[in-house]
Amino acid sequence: MNYEVGKKVWYVPNGYGHDARNGGRELTVTKVGRKYAELTGEYTYHTCKVELGKVDVESERKGYSSPGRLYASKEEHEVQVQLDKEWSDFQMRLSHIRPTNMTLEAVRKIRELCGLPPYQEKES
Repeated sequence: MNYEVGKKVWYVPNGYGHDARNGGRELTVTKVGRKYAELTGEYTYHTCKVELGKVDVESERKGYSSPGRLYASKEEHEVQVQLDKEWSDFQMRLSHIRPTNMTLEAVRKIRELCGLPPYQEKES
């Protein structure tokens, strides 16, 4: 993500607080340095490591996990949420029993789409 002063970004905090449950909030980039960008919003101030797109661990939480994640827009975040939901549903619907109408071509295509290597016989 490119940070420029005045740019609006979408911040989604980790956890179960009000903003996390409601999908986040808009922040504005107020300062950009070599390593960090400063972000402000209503009642909030955060710094983030420019290359990560995550709110900075050291300054915000004193060494604990990142308190949130940044997206270029609310829409980008919503696409990610939908992707997560649909992937989860896809995983749950996969079973250990192959559907009778599944072809070898289809299995190979699914492997390819998922970034899996071609099947290799295991040597005994």
